[in-house]
Amino acid sequence: MNKFYRVSRFLQRINTAVFLHAAYVLGIGVVSVIGRAMGAKFLDETAIKTNWKPQTGSTDEERMY
Repeated sequence: MNKFYRVSRFLQRINTAVFLHAAYVLGIGVVSVIGRAMGAKFLDETAIKTNWKPQTGSTDEERMY
């Protein structure tokens, strides 16, 4: 009985991996290809706007700790 359980678990893991890869390729891959063909930019590397403010306090590390 233990061998059947191990074989069953092994097959479940293989099925899960196959289905997850298929979902990724068919879902995300197709959307990415269509988006690129339409000229959409998903991650804009040229963005320079930020909401981070420059450091205003002391930069002396000994004083900080």
